[in-house]
Formats: sequence, structure tokens, C-alpha cells
Amino acid sequence: MPLLADLALLERFCRASPLPVNFIAFPGAPPNAEAAAAGVARISYGPYPLRRMMKALGDAAREAFSG
Repeated sequence: MPLLADLALLERFCRASPLPVNFIAFPGAPPNAEAAAAGVARISYGPYPLRRMMKALGDAAREAFSG
């Protein structure tokens, strides 16, 4: 269940789902342990680590090539 930050809703969704629930961790998401305790079966990190790395790489390149 992507972008669901409310643990009570996440737990309710997990209980109601007949299938395992996948969750995408995102900035502002509940901690992994709390999402797992709410019933999440699988936690993914989606595009967020790649985006963060690409920003850091771009920042480093700008710094290296500026003046």
C-alpha cells in the first residue's frame, strides 16, 4: 500500500486484505518495524534511494565543475 502513513489505517487495510500487503517506504512513512507490526508482508523502498543518490551525485558534480 504505497504512501499510506497512518498506522491505524494501514493495520486496518492489512487485516481486511485477503492477500499479503506490500508497502513502499517513503519519506515520512512509519518506521519499518511499525509497518511490519501493522501487518505489512513486504516493504519496498521504491525509487527513493535512487533519487537520493542521483541528487547527491548531481550536487557533487556541480561542486566539482563550478569554478
